[in-house]
Amino acid sequence: MRTVIITFAAAALLSPGAALLPATSARADPAEHTGQATQNDFTHGEVACGGRYNGADFVVRISSADWDAAAHCGEQMSITDPADGKSLVATVVDVCERCGTGDLELTPGLFQALFNTADTTVPVSWTYVTGRRVPAAL
Repeated sequence: MRTVIITFAAAALLSPGAALLPATSARADPAEHTGQATQNDFTHGEVACGGRYNGADFVVRISSADWDAAAHCGEQMSITDPADGKSLVATVVDVCERCGTGDLELTPGLFQALFNTADTTVPVSWTYVTGRRVPAAL
């Protein structure tokens, strides 16, 4: 029962009213990816994975090379600032057509929480959190 409570609490932090989908729905990709993270408020309107978010939500766009026909929609990823090792968990909600392989677009809230810089594009590393998937926000 404790695991269910912790899982529900984590989902509630990411998006009010969201609940985690079963672990079997997420694709396993344990590889570490590297690229550039760019701050961009892409939350005006519905995103490719469905739902609406705001600039304070911890959600990301992944490159079209990593998109895999929307296979990672709702999948959670651990994003790390290689400069100081700080990591945060965010949810894939959209595709970034202009991003290169491994690049991410982060909402302003996520970018500012993770990176201690005035720059709007910085190096980043990330991995999928195996078995963690969140449905779209309403």
